[in-house]
Amino acid sequence: TRLFSVLTALALLGGLVPLASAAQAEEVTLGIFSTSDMQGRYTAQNPLTGEKESVSYLKVSTAVAQQRKLVDASILIDAGDALDGSFQSWYSTTQRTGGSNPLATVLRHIGYDVFVPGEGEFRFSQAQREEFFDQLTSQSGTVGEPVSILAANYLSDKNQTPQEQSYEVFSVQAGGRTFRIGVLGLTATDIPDQVPAANCSGSLFAHEDNTAGSLAWEWKQYWQGYLRQTLECDLVVVVCHDGLDSPGQVRSFISSTTGIDLVITGHDGTAYATTAGNADGQAVPVVSGGGESLTSTTVTLRSDGTFQVGQSSLLSLADYDNDAELARLTNPSYTSALAYARQPVGIITGDWDSKTGFFYQQTDTTDLIGRAMRWASGADLALVSVGRMGEEPISALMRQGSSAQVNWQDCYTLYPHADSTLCTVELTGAQLRAWLVRSAQGYTLTATGSVSGGDGGVDIIYGLDYDLYLGDGQSDIQVSTPTYQGTAVTDDQVFTVAVDSARLTGPWGDPYGWYETTGIDLYSDKVTWRAWADYSFSPQSGTIPAILAGYVSYTTAQTGSLTPSRESSWTVYPGNLDGAVTRLELVTLLYGLAGSPTPAADAAFLDVSDNSAVIWAAEAGVVSGNGTGLFLPAQQVTREQAAVMLYGFVKSQGLSLPLSGQSTELLDEAQISSWAREAVGFCIQTGLLPAIGRGDLFQPNEPLTRYQAWQVFTFLSNLE
Repeated sequence: TRLFSVLTALALLGGLVPLASAAQAEEVTLGIFSTSDMQGRYTAQNPLTGEKESVSYLKVSTAVAQQRKLVDASILIDAGDALDGSFQSWYSTTQRTGGSNPLATVLRHIGYDVFVPGEGEFRFSQAQREEFFDQLTSQSGTVGEPVSILAANYLSDKNQTPQEQSYEVFSVQAGGRTFRIGVLGLTATDIPDQVPAANCSGSLFAHEDNTAGSLAWEWKQYWQGYLRQTLECDLVVVVCHDGLDSPGQVRSFISSTTGIDLVITGHDGTAYATTAGNADGQAVPVVSGGGESLTSTTVTLRSDGTFQVGQSSLLSLADYDNDAELARLTNPSYTSALAYARQPVGIITGDWDSKTGFFYQQTDTTDLIGRAMRWASGADLALVSVGRMGEEPISALMRQGSSAQVNWQDCYTLYPHADSTLCTVELTGAQLRAWLVRSAQGYTLTATGSVSGGDGGVDIIYGLDYDLYLGDGQSDIQVSTPTYQGTAVTDDQVFTVAVDSARLTGPWGDPYGWYETTGIDLYSDKVTWRAWADYSFSPQSGTIPAILAGYVSYTTAQTGSLTPSRESSWTVYPGNLDGAVTRLELVTLLYGLAGSPTPAADAAFLDVSDNSAVIWAAEAGVVSGNGTGLFLPAQQVTREQAAVMLYGFVKSQGLSLPLSGQSTELLDEAQISSWAREAVGFCIQTGLLPAIGRGDLFQPNEPLTRYQAWQVFTFLSNLE
């Protein structure tokens, strides 16, 4: 098998590629430049946001042109994820009408010599990917020169031969000496685990004997001797589309190999120019453009046959101007993508609220995000990272009338993070409570005792009913026992939770304490589903803005429009769990239990306006005010007042509550107001609002606590 692969590699060689150089010079400078993780950015502006792209291939073109003037010869390499889940990549690869993929035109125009595909390129179907590859390598392309695609470990599962070229050998002369520079491409071995199976059907990404999927194994078994001895390469560059650390293989790859002079990486979206020790203890330069830099490594070649690899550097692409000619070539594609981004994907109708305090109050917009996340993943719950949402509510789209069209740009505005990909994890009830407490540390209590603030670490859990109490400080944060579909959640109960992958950065980058609290990272076996590996979502990398667009489109197709909906409720309170409940808070709780019906009237009390919960409560006979037309919404509700409201609620809903048979005489019965005695008796006998102490006190004038209100909510929620 090894011999057959080598023979195939020889057939793919295609001869040496000479590079322009000062052939008579005794010393020649070779510049090796690279980019990676550019994620489809090839236009001056982002068609989703309209904002200028601070980094793009337009800037790469300018930077490369300037750097080539400083060296005698150059090799330009892209280490993959040129295509990825960006809107530009998706549109250019799947939605364009006719013509070449504009990204192929861009790479050819800039003059790339080598392209090593990464996971991003495999997010698209085989036909779409092969079309892109064919346009890169075509000898008859109308722009620029062909680009070599190198992927030595992208193998056919029938005979384990490479499906693309494995390497390229370049030649540079210094004086009378010809140097041979071998460039080997290795893509990630775990691609089958990261993309839909159909996208890499019939392919292997490591030889069958390489059971660990090790890049080092591929190098040592197949390519080290071949490039060094058979092809007699003086200098060897290996391009690995994999991360440097955690969980990337590149550092361990270097530490267990020899014979490599420079390693170029991609995939993890981080720019670096560093070194790593090889198996002989020698420092090997390793670089990554990380989607923000052009890497530059100079090699001095001497006529006596010696060479020296200089120090690598990172050239920030943001510091360069756009290539005007390339901008002209890509402008038609941008115009087309912009028009598509503005096309409607669905329709919203109904009374969407205009609340914007997403961190500390439940809104229709956060509910929508949670619903979309659950729809795509089939998860029990959705953990909505509020800090990654936009600042505008969805109601802002409804500028005229009672309906509005929603387009791609709108979905991105609601969740403006192209790196926000969706996945599901398994979390226990105990882990959910622990994370709510941890994330609530981002809240702020104002001098007046209200809740404000919130930061990127604050999350809410959609699909779970719970109350969060901030107490008098961060040490007092508590979560009332959450309920799921009306049943109290136990500590060991396991849920499938949809989550933004930004939360799963892991121990190597844990700014908000997710890994510290849950112990789950992106590579944990607790991650049960990844949208970027699902055929329905992979071409857009499973991003949450794209999933939101899909949900709006799907719902509109099914029901005619998307309307507000709420499947669970959560509340953040500034006080303690034992703090008092206000009259408005209790009425709002009961209103939710009643299904939030639309009241017939427009108002009910002089001191409350435009509050459906209070108007409904008055109409249903749950409240009657203080007799002077006032409701007193901020006043603490006493236990006997609560009993009257609860009694009225039960009657208005036609509920049947069995009597518990409690007959203990209340020691404080004389303190109960005459207008509340019937209601108190009912609440005690049914257990709806039981006596306290040893069961012989009602304490009618004490405030109803939040914990007692939660007990009432649980009691009524469990009624059949």
